[in-house]
Amino acid sequence: LSPNYNNFHLFYFRLLMSVAAVIVTYNRLDMLKKTIEAVRSQISRPQYIIVINNGSTDSTPQWLAQQTDIITIHQENVGASGGFVRGIEQALLYDIQKIWIMDDDVLPEQHCLEQLLALSEKGNKIVAPQRYHGTIPFRPEPVRCNFTNPFKSLWVRHPNDADYRDGVVEVECATFEGPLIDTVVFEKVGLPDKDFFIFADDTEFFERCWRHGFPTLLTEHAQLQRMIPFDALNTPAWKRYYEARNLVVLDRRFGSMVVRNLRPIFYTIKMCMRSKNSDELKAILLGYYHGVIGRLGKR
Repeated sequence: LSPNYNNFHLFYFRLLMSVAAVIVTYNRLDMLKKTIEAVRSQISRPQYIIVINNGSTDSTPQWLAQQTDIITIHQENVGASGGFVRGIEQALLYDIQKIWIMDDDVLPEQHCLEQLLALSEKGNKIVAPQRYHGTIPFRPEPVRCNFTNPFKSLWVRHPNDADYRDGVVEVECATFEGPLIDTVVFEKVGLPDKDFFIFADDTEFFERCWRHGFPTLLTEHAQLQRMIPFDALNTPAWKRYYEARNLVVLDRRFGSMVVRNLRPIFYTIKMCMRSKNSDELKAILLGYYHGVIGRLGKR
């Protein structure tokens, strides 16, 4: 086939592949504006831009009301997971094939969606961009997850340069920062668990995808900048509750018998030893308890 034919075929495929971008926001208007502008500036622009406003108390609602190309849904703060679920539900009402998911603190590079669509053309149902802090790649996605050994981390190993083949690596779990997901995945796997509120809701969803035969392809050809540096050591106490609780839930849902019963204890002890004050310690212990008894939702 001639290069001209291939180029025309790819162009025609992208015309057919209608995309809805889903963005969840909460009280970060300055960053939201930058994210929206980055989405609007895509070489392959999504047909729909859906913003889920999770009860913002700043001027986010007023700004969104002035935007004529954005579908806006206002709701109470049900966390990132509840926001993503509501956005996906809205996107599925339209005649689309792909849903592009992200927070309000990321900046997809201009060719990001175009490159994701190029991978989708090859039959890949979940493709995700490489994330960066400046020029430094940010690679927390696990190549494989561990639900059998209680003495090792859930996230076994993160990808390194040697794992990539032609700029692509298959990972077991991804995050909700820029993945492009075929609607058939939601039909087969279901939606994310909105009751996680925050933290590990993406791990739970993509683990289900993996077990249904939908791996995630992470590609360096599609790039996305994170506006907030990752800092695991300075997580506020209220977030530690969700971290402790949801890790327990993950192990109890997907882990072997020994993992379900032992690793949550080790995780909790480790988190308690690193806690900086009594409030954080109490949040971790309560999160562990609620994870064991299966109490989810907003605290």
